Amino acid sequence: MTNQRDQAFKSTIEQDYPDMKITAEAGMADPARAEEIAQAMVTQNPDLDGIYVTWAEPALSVLSTLRAAGNTHTKIVTLDLNEPAALDMVKGGAVAALVADEAYTIGVTAARAAAGSLVGKQAEPFLVVDSLAVTKDTVKDGWKKSLNKDVPATIADAIK
Repeated sequence: MTNQRDQAFKSTIEQDYPDMKITAEAGMADPARAEEIAQAMVTQNPDLDGIYVTWAEPALSVLSTLRAAGNTHTKIVTLDLNEPAALDMVKGGAVAALVADEAYTIGVTAARAAAGSLVGKQAEPFLVVDSLAVTKDTVKDGWKKSLNKDVPATIADAIK
């Protein structure tokens, strides 16, 4: 699934944002290497404007790399809601946006498919729900829409 995410990101940049240039790419078979990969990217491309990271956990390693280097210029975009990443975003840090799926809706959709199968209704081979972009300004609504709960207190306090 992460390969599909990565390819979709790259294709969208290339097709929809022709003025934006992908200056460096690196695969990440081991998320524990995210910090090392980010260090190399930032060292080789000191003017790098942004880094896309496949999901939020390794994005925190990239965030750590940027902080350790004193880099306040490079921004991060990643997928999945994560409290430390969202907190950094709300406080105006390196995380520019998070992309989230409607995780709660995935559960509802799967439950309906399971219940339907018990009464003879064939489930679709794929369960698809929308995704949403979560920014500093939309984090409260995005958190609620994705996870069906309020943002953690740390984020709510930082928004005030």
